[in-house]
Amino acid sequence: MGNYVVFAPSGSIRVPTLWGKKVVVTNSMTADKFLVGSSRQCGIFDRMKANIMISTEHSDYFTKNMVALRCEERLAFCVYRDAAFIYGDLP
Repeated sequence: MGNYVVFAPSGSIRVPTLWGKKVVVTNSMTADKFLVGSSRQCGIFDRMKANIMISTEHSDYFTKNMVALRCEERLAFCVYRDAAFIYGDLP
């Protein structure tokens, strides 16, 4: 049984992979660029717990029976090694 580079053509595509690693499809990068990284060399730290605020005091929200909702959280993304993520041009 052979191995497929991207995914096995089984009819149902689950998570796209490349040599057994997950591939993230995004529109945030142009078609001729790539980003490869190791999640083991980085960490996410919670700088502030999630803060959820609900209010009816905005404009005429009280009379229209509407609610304004604001949710925020502050996170820090740390990369421990510079070589953990590589960005470049496709050949």
